[in-house]
Amino acid sequence: MNIDIVTPSVTTNSGGVGSALISLYQNVERFSEPGVNITVHSLSDHGEDYKKIKNTKIQYLTYPSYPPKSIGLSKELIHSLAKSSTNLIHLHGIWMMTSIAPLLAKKIRNTPYIISPHGMMDPWITSKSKIKKHLAMSFYERSSWKNANIFHALNKNEYESIKKLCPSANIRVIPNGINIPEYEKLNSRINDVKQILFLGRLHEKKNLHTLVSAIGNIDDKTYERNPFILNIVGWGDKKYENFVKNLSQKSPNRFNFIGPLYNEEKEVLLKNSDAFILPSFSEGLPMSVLEALSYGVPNLINKNCNIDNIFKEDVAFNIGTNEEEIQNGIIEFVKLNNSEVEKVRFKSLEFVKKNYSWEVVAPQYISMYKELL
Repeated sequence: MNIDIVTPSVTTNSGGVGSALISLYQNVERFSEPGVNITVHSLSDHGEDYKKIKNTKIQYLTYPSYPPKSIGLSKELIHSLAKSSTNLIHLHGIWMMTSIAPLLAKKIRNTPYIISPHGMMDPWITSKSKIKKHLAMSFYERSSWKNANIFHALNKNEYESIKKLCPSANIRVIPNGINIPEYEKLNSRINDVKQILFLGRLHEKKNLHTLVSAIGNIDDKTYERNPFILNIVGWGDKKYENFVKNLSQKSPNRFNFIGPLYNEEKEVLLKNSDAFILPSFSEGLPMSVLEALSYGVPNLINKNCNIDNIFKEDVAFNIGTNEEEIQNGIIEFVKLNNSEVEKVRFKSLEFVKKNYSWEVVAPQYISMYKELL
């Protein structure tokens, strides 16, 4: 089975999607029978490469693109896919001209393809940059969606978003997967000042500005009873980053802006964090949440993170999106004693292992691919 993967980027500029794809296809290869050949086609964007495992046959091919970068037009990528003798194509991400490659391959060679929107059909996303999306729909996305053999949704909410925009779509729901660290490597955390981690792209959809305002506006008496630091790790738009930093000046001792971290440095930070927080307006299925859960880090998130059953099973704290809800969630967590926190940590590990380990997830992707052969 030959599988061609198409995506705008698999570097650090891609955010969590690039890292998720590299891990996904390493594990698809790992759990597949011999004879599976995977080629990842992406655009050159001058970002740093994510860490890739050795002893893999996966090919990573990059292509130049025409400006502006945001439209993702590469004649070389489109021609490469049109000539490929692959058995199937899996497109990750939409609203860029990378969508043309699998569409053209199907027109020329009748190659079946799958589309994974990665949350990009969410109502919050579709309400932004409407002119660009209208043009994309008119020129290629409508045809791309119509000709796709399968749409892949990461969760039930994304299934509904896809169905709303593409009622006739044939949809499979399969989550992202995560590597589970060895449990014996997970240290007990006893920090006098709790360390709360925000890890992700610095973008308005992550709602970091409301989070920073909420923490800055906790009254001093309440804060001093159970002090904590918000460690902000990530990259993004400088204008937005400066806006958030200005908001933090009300109580600068409550914040630590670290910048981007990857691989071993990120792992050390996760091991030493007391909680992870993400009050997003919109997500597909955030890898940062799964990473935190896999290290036994309690999650303070909301329903927009689309982790099925996480609140139903009392694995995470629901913090909503507004300032008051975020404050209440943080205060509820920092009041917990060490024994209560350890219980949440254990639940987190069991939950992610049961639902998102690669042993559970990778075979579902392989089964979906076999449907198209």
